[in-house]
Amino acid sequence: MEDNEKKELAKNLCNEGAEHLKHKLYDIAIMKFDKALEYDPSLADAWHNKGLSYREGKKYDEALKAFDKALEINPDLYRTMISKGDTLFMQGFLLESTDLFFNLSARGISPDKVAIRAEKIQLEEGIEEAIKGRSLFKEGNLEKAIEEFDTSLQKNPNDRLVLVYKGKALNQLKRYDEGIACLNEAIGRFSYHEAYKEKAISMYEQDNIEEAYLSIEAYLEYNPYDENAVNLHKNCQARLMNKTTSGQLASGTLKNKERDEQFKETILKVVCILILMFFVYLWATKSQRLASTLKETGSNVEKNQLIYELSGQKGDVAFDALVKSLSDKNSGVRASSVNALSIMRDKRAIDPVLGMLGDKSQEVRYVSCIALGKFNDKKAVNPVTNILKNDSSYIVRMAAAETLGLLGDSLSVKDLSEAVLNDNEEMCVRVSAVKSIGLIGDKNAVDALKKMSVKVKDVNISKEIIGTLQKLGVK
Repeated sequence: MEDNEKKELAKNLCNEGAEHLKHKLYDIAIMKFDKALEYDPSLADAWHNKGLSYREGKKYDEALKAFDKALEINPDLYRTMISKGDTLFMQGFLLESTDLFFNLSARGISPDKVAIRAEKIQLEEGIEEAIKGRSLFKEGNLEKAIEEFDTSLQKNPNDRLVLVYKGKALNQLKRYDEGIACLNEAIGRFSYHEAYKEKAISMYEQDNIEEAYLSIEAYLEYNPYDENAVNLHKNCQARLMNKTTSGQLASGTLKNKERDEQFKETILKVVCILILMFFVYLWATKSQRLASTLKETGSNVEKNQLIYELSGQKGDVAFDALVKSLSDKNSGVRASSVNALSIMRDKRAIDPVLGMLGDKSQEVRYVSCIALGKFNDKKAVNPVTNILKNDSSYIVRMAAAETLGLLGDSLSVKDLSEAVLNDNEEMCVRVSAVKSIGLIGDKNAVDALKKMSVKVKDVNISKEIIGTLQKLGVK
């Protein structure tokens, strides 16, 4: 496939994902955006919309990562900046949100939207003290700054940047234990990259090179282009090399290698054997442990995580656990179970998934149609055709049309053609039906497309038919 074709396909998938996002089908939308990014990783709109999907699903950390990726590709994507600021605000990261909207305001970007958001933040408890504390910190009035940071954190314990500033102030006062405790809290609770950097700087100053190296490594995973961080990383490496060549241990004591070499070798062999046995045990019992946890947990988020882990397992235990989850009360869990069964590719799942076509949730019915396309079993043709004709949700009918194309049964051309010619049908369903006829691609499909090109009234559908015929080599 040519690059321009990949980019066009990525845009189409992104548009489909945006449609799912509009209908609050967040997991399905993310699947579409991920597929779009497989074809074009530089499609900033897909990263932006993926971030919105994660945010609406309350997965804020993933949302911020997606927004940052979009801004890495296009630093002037202002709607992403605003969405990122809103996400920071939702998590209580008020100081970061304030900084972002202040920068947007200074650049004259979307002044009305930015002003409303900035005013809203200023009404939040803790932000006044956070801003005042940072000003005192920059002036060098560290004791007073720490007092303001403490007051801010009492009112809003979730402002991670305030924790970092407090840690920096304490470290500058040589109160290292307290400062590192603040930074560790920001790391432990929020995995905040800036806290890793400040911890690395503090540890380096204290000559704890091993900890400094580990911290700056963690920071560079998030921000590999920070020149100061790269230089600190090089300095840590050089210091560690010096310790190694001089025979110095991390504790600063000298080791008699000749005396301990044989003992260490023996211990290492024993440890390796034990570790191997442990991992063999974990591998052999993983399905059972996942299934047991899935049965016991009441958290839908945890259920979804366990279901996707089970999708990578083989055997009856994993299969039975996923089939049982098809009857879960939560529609998201049921949809995840269907998708996991399709990933597992166990043919025994076809009948259970066919049964999910009658689920009351449109999300479950949608995922079931997509799953049946992956199984590629002709047994699904008639049930999916029934969905195309009768389902109340056009999103599900669209998925049914796509699946019939993947199943490739020539007998489906007639029903797909009826959907194309139905002026009352949604545009996305009709377009999917045209594409699916093209996927079937036999003489029956070509003849049907030719006939419809004369009958169809809608200009957009007509263009889609002509384009499909051209792809099939028909002039």
